[in-house]
Amino acid sequence: MKPTFALMTLIAIGAAASTASGAAPNLDVLIEASAPRGFAMRLPTAIAIPDGTRFHGAVCRRSRSPAPNRLRVERIGENGAVLVSASQQLFGLSLSQRHCATYDVVTPWKVTASDRFRICATRDAAPCDARVEP
Repeated sequence: MKPTFALMTLIAIGAAASTASGAAPNLDVLIEASAPRGFAMRLPTAIAIPDGTRFHGAVCRRSRSPAPNRLRVERIGENGAVLVSASQQLFGLSLSQRHCATYDVVTPWKVTASDRFRICATRDAAPCDARVEP
């Protein structure tokens, strides 16, 4: 039986930071985010960096459910297929507290305005779209 996941569609919108501040600009791209039941995703952002894109956000505990231990970012093609993905371990969601764990996933992908992404917090290595809500 697969874990259940709630899907929320989020649009990561950010104004480009002033170059005077030295901050990297947030990118205006569509990001779908999902987390297992009992967890929530804070609005993820895509940030331009010299060698690609950094995806930043947080996964927040809302119940005593077993915590996800991986974060997966998928770049989605026009036909809905996953073009490429990146993942990393997710730490900091202990069972004893209701709190959030932040993440930063750095990819070599240069993002365009037409790109779409999925980000999911998981307990296994399966693709994000393999999550089924009963």
